[in-house]
Amino acid sequence: RRELVATMLKVLIYDMCNVIYRIQQVEKTGKSRGETIFADFIRLVEKEYRSERRVSWYAEQLYISPKYLSETIKHVSKRTPSEWIDYYVMMEIRVLLKNSKMSIKQIAEELHFPNQSFLGKYFKDRYGKSPSQFRKS
Repeated sequence: RRELVATMLKVLIYDMCNVIYRIQQVEKTGKSRGETIFADFIRLVEKEYRSERRVSWYAEQLYISPKYLSETIKHVSKRTPSEWIDYYVMMEIRVLLKNSKMSIKQIAEELHFPNQSFLGKYFKDRYGKSPSQFRKS
């Protein structure tokens, strides 16, 4: 179990370093509008993913349309805004399931899901296992 948690943390750190590196590269070079939007979007997701998962909300915060945000993020990163948001949310859920004593209900509340059923469905749709099954594995 410790090895699994250590591996998950290494993957998380690697992915976060990759995102930070990409943002820094964009900041060092002449940024295109799309790269600037991507960097701003990632910063916003890192700050707000626990409470906000709607692409339209992120677009509103960046003063652009949801369609333009989606097209731009997909073009720059090869992932959709929803995939980025889900990535952060899923990583947080997995870390909390493996590294905390929080109940699934408490995790649902922490991440602003309406209830633990919604969290369970969200997790299973994306990971293929229920939160309980993941925690036991």
